[in-house]
Amino acid sequence: MSPSEEEEVPRPGTSSQGDSQPAQDMVPVDSLLLIFQHIKSYFGPGKTNGKVKCKICNKEITYSATSNYNMKSHYKRQHRGDDTSPTPALKKRQSSIEATFKEKFDQMKALKLYYSFFIKDIVPAHLTDSHALREFMNYVKPDFNVPSRRKLTRDIAQLGEEAKGAMSNLLANISYVATTADSWSAHNRSFLGMTVHWIDPASLKREKGVLGIKEFVVQQRGTYLARAMMDLHQEFGLSNKVVSTTTDNGKNHVAAFQMFAGNVEEDEEVAQEPVQEEGEAVVTAVMVGDALEEEMDEDVRRELPKHHRCGAHTVNLMATTDEGPFTKTAAKAQALWNCQNRRTVAANQINKAVGKKLQTPGVTRWNSYYESCAGLLEVLEDPEKKDELNVVSHKQGLSSFYEGDKDLLAQYCKIMKPVAICLEILQSEENAYMGILLPNLKLMKDQVAALRTDASIVEGQELINYLLENHDNPRVAFNGRFEHLFQDMDLLMATALHPHFKLGVVGYLREGLKDNIRKRVIREVMSKVATDEEVGDAQREAWSDLFIRYNSHLPSSAAVERLFSIGSDILRPKRSSLTADNFEKLVFVKGNLHLLKGKKWLSQMEEEEENV
Repeated sequence: MSPSEEEEVPRPGTSSQGDSQPAQDMVPVDSLLLIFQHIKSYFGPGKTNGKVKCKICNKEITYSATSNYNMKSHYKRQHRGDDTSPTPALKKRQSSIEATFKEKFDQMKALKLYYSFFIKDIVPAHLTDSHALREFMNYVKPDFNVPSRRKLTRDIAQLGEEAKGAMSNLLANISYVATTADSWSAHNRSFLGMTVHWIDPASLKREKGVLGIKEFVVQQRGTYLARAMMDLHQEFGLSNKVVSTTTDNGKNHVAAFQMFAGNVEEDEEVAQEPVQEEGEAVVTAVMVGDALEEEMDEDVRRELPKHHRCGAHTVNLMATTDEGPFTKTAAKAQALWNCQNRRTVAANQINKAVGKKLQTPGVTRWNSYYESCAGLLEVLEDPEKKDELNVVSHKQGLSSFYEGDKDLLAQYCKIMKPVAICLEILQSEENAYMGILLPNLKLMKDQVAALRTDASIVEGQELINYLLENHDNPRVAFNGRFEHLFQDMDLLMATALHPHFKLGVVGYLREGLKDNIRKRVIREVMSKVATDEEVGDAQREAWSDLFIRYNSHLPSSAAVERLFSIGSDILRPKRSSLTADNFEKLVFVKGNLHLLKGKKWLSQMEEEEENV
């Protein structure tokens, strides 16, 4: 018998020939996955093709997700009596499982999980009074006291106050914060949302919170938006701490900062308002009509912080183009996507033809357009699927896709891939330091420019020129939208102080300013170091402080757009009559629930319940 045959893994409930295993050694299949978490610690991390290496003798052993026979047999034969035997781990795991089932029921813990369910999954509060739910809970755990709707609503509001207090206490010790702001409309209601972001001085990790979401009953002129943003900053004591606010290119937000911050270029292009599709809450700048100009004092005019336009949204605007030979192919693709979205019969036919429904682009994210094109290209590259898709298109009265369409789509995706990657990076939250903006913009530009020498891109050369220079309208191309940023000393400082880039990258971004940035970094670090005796600790603290100061700014307003995805989950058509106060509380609690981790935030509620 060969070694591989000797090591063959038997099925549960059976034993290998010549080496029978007692029935009591077999572990139930439903427990194996749990037990394997402990067993696998005795094997090396490299697991490929169903094999693992023993950490003691490095022998490769075949394993199965449904049986631990080979692993136990190996230890019995080769390492009997060894302290590293998996038997203690198995016994430990079994005891922990038994302890879990013997754990005494904790009403407070159950109530916390129950509230988390309503908050995290945006469940309507009236569900807690459901007769069916109460019957189910009574059967599963009669000891659990299901809270009434009144208590649930009151306690969630109290959680909001606790979250607000927790965030205020956190921010009181933070020197630099950045905020994002955006407007949103759904079901004929308009809101302004704001998030706050800071860097933890100890870990240098990005932290976040929700400042609020306020409903507007008036048209959102720049003056009203400015006042609302100032009020939210002031409510949390941030007026003198906000280093900048990042918004998209919406006309009314740009106007607010032009009037009350004074650092926004008036001649830059602003975004047009997208059309809201049925059933979809669109993150959009709500355009305003004529309204009375609000009088504001001169000292109020300087209360708004520095303004940053969302880098991701600006890249989005640059990438949104119907220029060149891609127009006809793009029109065919859009017609097919519309057909799938609007006709159930067509959607089922497409699903049957290609094995899945096509991904279709959303209104507000250009990335979704690129991903939809890439998905369609994948289908067209399969001759059988392409023919089946063309049959469906013919039945629906749409144009067919030919080899030329496939080639054009392939060129488009190749050119736009660096743009899509740049957007994904800028829209991330954990690594959303301002120092990443210029390097990623520069890398995107260089990668697109390098395609000018790609022999496979012929018709796409026009698109490359449009993205980078666009001699007909330079303002909408890369140079017109971003070139001035590479002369911004604060942005270059953010990159120089970022540990992933440092000073060498500044020379790549703007060679002529590298020496100036180096001198400025040295000057600002040394200005924070008082004496020679303090040089060691003081320099480390100075570097950290400068990193936080320049990298607290946000390169993208994606965080506030994610806030509105919470809003759209809450403000569904059946709940569109939700009062502004309750809506704001639900969004605030869900967005800041992470700030209450580790706190006994149900103790006071439990005491109140006992006193009723």
